Amino acid sequence: MARLNVNPTRAELRELTQRLHIATRGHTLLKEKQDSLVQSFRKMTEDANVQRRIVDEQLGALFKNYQYASIETDDQILQYSLNTAQTKIDVETTLHHVLGIRVPSYRLMASSVNQQDIAKNSSAYYTPIVIKELDINQAELARDLIKLAELEKKCFLIGEEIIATRRRVNSLEYRTIPDLTETIAYIKMKIEDAERSQIAKLLKL
Repeated sequence: MARLNVNPTRAELRELTQRLHIATRGHTLLKEKQDSLVQSFRKMTEDANVQRRIVDEQLGALFKNYQYASIETDDQILQYSLNTAQTKIDVETTLHHVLGIRVPSYRLMASSVNQQDIAKNSSAYYTPIVIKELDINQAELARDLIKLAELEKKCFLIGEEIIATRRRVNSLEYRTIPDLTETIAYIKMKIEDAERSQIAKLLKL
């Protein structure tokens, strides 16, 4: 704590009392915001962890199917089949507010496959079922990856806001409010001393 360098007058006392009231009210509101942010952060991190496990399982299944396809199919045919099955992914980003924080939402707009190349590939070469399963797994993985990216981005932004809010709460709690309280007590003491000194002078007169 450190007393502020102000003149011990009634005007300063009124101003500092008002500042203390605002600081106390702000501390209460920021503390409530911090608690709400922490609750939201915990919920989103749990969702993100679940989504991360889903994506990891899908990546494992995709890699396993690729290994099976590489065993069953000639490398040239496999690469040709995978290269011709080109998928274009469009993602729409929208912003909304969560407890005053602008967070993004991602939505998969389109997933278009070059059907002509697939038809040529199917007619020119025998396409194993495993390769077709790879295409299906890629589409599912794209949706889940976008969902995971959205959750992790929200967690990052909310985590940054929690850190900033905690700093403001600690500054008010351990610096601003104690300094104002000590300064107000000092001014009251000085004013009371001045009043007692004035009364003593009046009694002498």
